[in-house]
Amino acid sequence: MIVSLLGTKGGTGTTTLAVNVAADIRRITGRSTVIVDVKNGPGDVALFLGLRSRHSFLTALDHLAWIDPPSLSRYVVEHDCGLHVLAAGDEFGRPSPREADAVEQALRALNSVYDYVILDCGKHTIWGVQKEVKVLAVLSNVKPADALDWSDKTTITLTGKSNSVGPSGSTVDVRMDTSTKK
Repeated sequence: MIVSLLGTKGGTGTTTLAVNVAADIRRITGRSTVIVDVKNGPGDVALFLGLRSRHSFLTALDHLAWIDPPSLSRYVVEHDCGLHVLAAGDEFGRPSPREADAVEQALRALNSVYDYVILDCGKHTIWGVQKEVKVLAVLSNVKPADALDWSDKTTITLTGKSNSVGPSGSTVDVRMDTSTKK
C-alpha cells in the first residue's frame, strides 16, 4: 500500500505527520515499511529521524534501481525502530514532471518490496504517482465559511474523489485544522 502525504505550504507539519505515520505503521503492524522523501529539493525525513544517508530517491532514479526491485535496498537506510528511509536528494526542482515514468516505476518497485510505502511529498504534487495511492492532504489555517457554525470542531474530515489534489481518480482524505492560534 502506498500512502502519500501532501501539504498546502511549507510548515504545515506534513513531514512530522509522515514520519510518525510511517513509524507507527511499522511499530503496530511489524510489517516492512519505507518512508520516501520525494520533495523537490532537500527534505527533512532523514533529519527528523537522526539519520545520514549516502543515497537518495534521486540516486535511485538516476541509477534506474526500479529495474531490479531488490536492489533498492542499497539506497535505503534503516532506523533503529526498523523503519526504512529513502531520503530526498539535494537538487532543487527534482523529481520533475519529465521524470514521471521513472517515479512511477520506482514507486511500483518499492511497493513490490515493502508492505507499506509512505511518501512525504511536502507541498508538491508528485508526478507519476499511481491512481491506487491513498492521498492524505494536510491543510492548515483554513477559515471555514462564516455562514457555517463549526466553532465546536477543530478538525473536519472530508473523503471523496478529487482531480485537484493528487492523481486523477485517487481517493483523497483531507484534514483541515480550523482552530485559530492566539
